[in-house]
Amino acid sequence: MENEIIKLHHQGLVPENECRSKMKWTSQKIHIVEMAYALHSSNVINKGNIEIKVIIEAFSKLFNVELDDYYRTYQDIRMRKTERTKFLDKMKQS
Repeated sequence: MENEIIKLHHQGLVPENECRSKMKWTSQKIHIVEMAYALHSSNVINKGNIEIKVIIEAFSKLFNVELDDYYRTYQDIRMRKTERTKFLDKMKQS
């Protein structure tokens, strides 16, 4: 449906602001990348038949945040000595 809206926008039939989500990510970018990789590794989207790039792009659009260099961010997450899933753990406690 989003793709159809974008097509209509490019044809001038839908205002640009209707193609964007009104939600904005207000936490650190590393947190959204951690969540995207967790969803990807747990195979809960398309039964695991999806590239991480597609999930990252969807999160980027949904939450109006640039997520460039997400693979480097993922490497930083993997290099954590303690609390590899710091954001997910914080969400569980909340």
